[in-house]
Amino acid sequence: MNDFPTLRELLEEAVRAEPRDHVFARWHEGGAWRTRTYAETLERVRALSEWFGNQGLVPHHTHVALLLPNSPEWLEIYLAIVGLAGTVVPIDPKLTPAELHHILSDSGAALLVTDPAHLKTLAGALPTLPSLRGALVVGGAVPEGLPFAAETLEAVLEAVPADTPLRFWDAPGHRPSPDDVCAILYTSGTTGKPKGAMLTHRNFSADALGALKLISGYVTPHDDFLVVLPLFHAFAFTANFVVALRAHATLSYLRSLRTLSEDLRQVRPTVLMTVPLMAEKLHARLMESVRKNVWGRLAHRLLPRRVGRRVLDAMGGRLRLIIVGGAKADQAILHDFNRMGIPMSEGYGLTECAPVVSVCPPERIRIGTIGPAIGGIEVRLSEADDQGVGELQVRGPITFRGYWGNPEATEAAYDGDWLRTGDLASLDAEGYITIRGRAKALIVNREGKNIYPEEVEQAIARDPLVGAVVVLAYATRGEPGEKVGALVSPNRDTLARLHPKATPEETRTLLREAVKRQCAALAAYKHPRKIEVSLEPLTLTSTQKVRRCLYAGTLDEV
Repeated sequence: MNDFPTLRELLEEAVRAEPRDHVFARWHEGGAWRTRTYAETLERVRALSEWFGNQGLVPHHTHVALLLPNSPEWLEIYLAIVGLAGTVVPIDPKLTPAELHHILSDSGAALLVTDPAHLKTLAGALPTLPSLRGALVVGGAVPEGLPFAAETLEAVLEAVPADTPLRFWDAPGHRPSPDDVCAILYTSGTTGKPKGAMLTHRNFSADALGALKLISGYVTPHDDFLVVLPLFHAFAFTANFVVALRAHATLSYLRSLRTLSEDLRQVRPTVLMTVPLMAEKLHARLMESVRKNVWGRLAHRLLPRRVGRRVLDAMGGRLRLIIVGGAKADQAILHDFNRMGIPMSEGYGLTECAPVVSVCPPERIRIGTIGPAIGGIEVRLSEADDQGVGELQVRGPITFRGYWGNPEATEAAYDGDWLRTGDLASLDAEGYITIRGRAKALIVNREGKNIYPEEVEQAIARDPLVGAVVVLAYATRGEPGEKVGALVSPNRDTLARLHPKATPEETRTLLREAVKRQCAALAAYKHPRKIEVSLEPLTLTSTQKVRRCLYAGTLDEV
């Protein structure tokens, strides 16, 4: 097998290399934990591929939207599609109908895999999606009145007996190559609409291999990954799935955040990939128990590793690798976990890099940095200043093919053959990267969600009462992560016409209500949590855009 196998080749290799009873997936159903082996998974993937083939999936051309929460079926469906050289469009189930419609339309998805609830939500919009011609329904019956044919997952699997020769999976023309586009991942767009980043099998495979080189010896076929993050997100997909697949490890699916402590004890995972918000929750629960009595507080201060041992026992006793990514972590929390002997390191990436760019090796953690670049890629600092800070750029097999249907945005994403990250960074003598700020205005909340201010600004600016708006990240002292805030000023002419007697306080109320009204069509995590109203006009550039740099930091809570 070459260094950059396809996801199909990775699955087939794992089945060949491991015993028939080697577990791939573990999930909770019917009051008990259930398992499925690598061999059983491949059989189900092969059976599912027949349905997609019969629906007219054309290798290298057909896009299939995948709109489901985490489950073993999510990955089986994904592997069935890309195993036939199709392309998956993974979608966040929490997006609004308008956002879902944009992605389905822009991607040209021919098939949709989802649950009955989302089909009902999209019912009115389905006839306006001419490229969509069929659906696979998971977790229930096919709703009535669909404008195209649909089938349930159960019926599809029952239609193909085990060990049956397959017309599509076994056909040479349906095998993907490393450079085929595996997925189109939609990220919030700087022009007001999400853009679809095209990532190939090579991108994901190279990213997983490069990450494994940095954490060599920490992931083996005996490891168990607890899947807590949504798989439609690039970090979860690569770090939890592709890395585990390359290592022939097991994936255990969290039931819910409410059952996290119980699931940790029952599953006893060895690897946890998470985001800062979950690290904060784990730490908060720990400190709650520590502060219950004076002996706990003393032990935490004087005997941190003894406390850490108890913490690890409470999390199943086998956890030995925790990596935080998706957003900047609280450095104090990282320090505390590590002083207790619980190795928690930080990584960095972006969707366009499949996504991992760097990670702190568990045995060489340097808190405050995001570690060195993963194996097989190059990084550089563009136009570094006299402090050694410049834009971090990446080159190598992990960088994406481009944005679907958007050559202008693709061209802007690259500096020659170097991908622009938009993040300002410095490099030390040993290659450890420290993020210093952003060259772009992207906001990343503590859950790892990306929010582009321009998208939110365009939604707010549609209200006639809004004269100017700038959406900014703001910070709260003592709390990690960025939050979304908005600074708006009124359109004086419209205000005078519609509300001629409005007092300053009434004007502020009207503007705040307008912001909330206009943001209702956006996903909840994009809504401004703080809305400030300036009764004076905001300063504009010559192109009539708000001069963002003048207002950076003005919403921070100190």
